[in-house]
Amino acid sequence: MTDKKKELGRKKPYRIYKLFAENSPMKTVKNIRFYLQKYKKDKSSVGFTITSSLKSMGLVQRSNGNYILGKKYELLRKKS
Repeated sequence: MTDKKKELGRKKPYRIYKLFAENSPMKTVKNIRFYLQKYKKDKSSVGFTITSSLKSMGLVQRSNGNYILGKKYELLRKKS
C-alpha cells in the first residue's frame, strides 16, 4: 500500500450509502447492516466476498487500522 493510501485512510467508518448498497453483492442497506452486525460478532461467520465488500465500502478496518474506500465506491461517491 502506498503512502498516499495511508494518508487517505480514516479512523472512523464511512456511512452506509444506498448507492453503495445497490452496487454491492448485498444489494440492500438492510443486508449490509445484517452482515456488518454478523461480522462484528464473529469475523469467521461471514464469507470472504462479504468481508472484502465491507472493507471496500469503508465499514470494516483494513489491516493497517484505517477505513479506506475501494476504487469502485470512491468513483460512485464522486459521481453523486
